[in-house]
Order: sequence, then C-alpha cells, then structure tokens
Amino acid sequence: MLSLSRRTDESRSSMDSGNEGERLYQEALRYDLGDVDEQHDYEKAVQLYHQAAEKGHVEAQYNLGICYQGTPLSLRKQTFSSSPSYIKPSTEGDGVEQDNEKAFRFYLRAANQMHKQAQYYVGLFYKEGKGVDQNIYEAIHWFRKAAGQGMKPPYLIDSTNKVYPNLLC
Repeated sequence: MLSLSRRTDESRSSMDSGNEGERLYQEALRYDLGDVDEQHDYEKAVQLYHQAAEKGHVEAQYNLGICYQGTPLSLRKQTFSSSPSYIKPSTEGDGVEQDNEKAFRFYLRAANQMHKQAQYYVGLFYKEGKGVDQNIYEAIHWFRKAAGQGMKPPYLIDSTNKVYPNLLC
C-alpha cells in the first residue's frame, strides 16, 4: 500500500511538472510572438522557454533550438504555426545570440522525445557539422527517424548512404 501511494505521489508530481511546463511554455509563446500587451519580450520568452524545457516540455526544447539557431521572429512565427521547412538562420536571433552548440543540444533533447522536426534538425546539424562534429552516419540516422514519423526532409539517402538534395520538396 505504501508503494502505491508513493507511485501516486510521483505520478501527481510528474503531472504537476507537466502542467507547469505547459503553462510556462504558453506564457513564453505569448511573449515571443507578441501576444502580451502586443509587445515582444524575447529575453522573457527565452527565460520561460528555459524553465519549461527544464520541466521536460518538448516544444519548449525545440523552440529554444530554433532561437539559438538564430532564427528571426518572422520565421519563428511561421515555424511555430505550421510544419517546418528548412530555416536559413541569421546571425541575429531575437532574445539570444546565435549559438549552434546550444541549438544542437536543445534539438537533441526534443529529438530524443520523438519530436520529428527536432530529429530533422539534429540530422541537419550532424550533416553540416554545426554545433557538433560532422557525422554523416548520425545525420542519416536522424533523417531516417524523422522520415519514419512522416517528415519529408529536403535530403534523400541512397543505398550507399550518400545524401542528395530532395528536389521534390
């Protein structure tokens, strides 16, 4: 009986953490996209994304990857609201300075939670050697994981594991 109660407490704690992560994530989105008094506060948004990510919120982890990749707000709005396509980052992100190593780490955390867009970006970072040592085999691994979830990556892999641009995307 005691272990059942402890599991219930642990489950409740996990659920509370998930709810708190979602609340923090929603608040971060409002600051990031300008829904709070119609003003953007990118630093506050990033701070809230970090708090939500620490609670395991997968979308917050993915969004931090986008922010640290250096994606400007106009492209982030598109990315947050639709299926992602390749985003060409700038060196001037909003709220944080571009940092490919941090972007990779946040994408990887989300990818390990089966976030298909994050899996694609992990593959892309491995392919290009951004924020991580270049490794075509890891790139292929992550591209295949994303494709297995229905992501249409802009790269095709042939039987010899050579990567080509997908001209059909």
